[in-house]
Amino acid sequence: MKRYHLSKKEAKKLRAMLTQLFGDVEAGSYEVVENRDYTLYLVDREPMVYRDKEGRLVPLLYYLVRHRDLIEKLPRVVVDQGAVGPVSRGADVMAPGIVDVRGEFREGDVVVVVDEKHGMPIAVTVALFSSEQLRGMERGRVLKNVHHVGDKLWDLCKKL
Repeated sequence: MKRYHLSKKEAKKLRAMLTQLFGDVEAGSYEVVENRDYTLYLVDREPMVYRDKEGRLVPLLYYLVRHRDLIEKLPRVVVDQGAVGPVSRGADVMAPGIVDVRGEFREGDVVVVVDEKHGMPIAVTVALFSSEQLRGMERGRVLKNVHHVGDKLWDLCKKL
């Protein structure tokens, strides 16, 4: 595993991308952690996002759990209690388990899944349909689970 600080120029680029995702992000330091599977970006020594194979910056669930105020800035789907167990263990999200769709997103966008009871983030997914299409769906797989509690990314974040 390799860990290093970003140059001022690279940090400026990362900050611009994070601002698009979360709104204004003020930080003292920006770092990168690379291993053979992932590239994680740390803000003030805390893992915040990772870069997926398509080049998107994806919020880390570990960060969202610790900074729940940021969830409001991201598109999200609320699932019922019956879906919480399977989704938090890595299952994709099915239309019947969705209670509410908040925010607007397109197919291929990153969407956070939260539970109905506490609003706690349980997974980070990629939309298989737009928010508009999803609101009208009653069946089928609608969100692909890319990051959940207890997966390799979660464990890596806990170690950092």
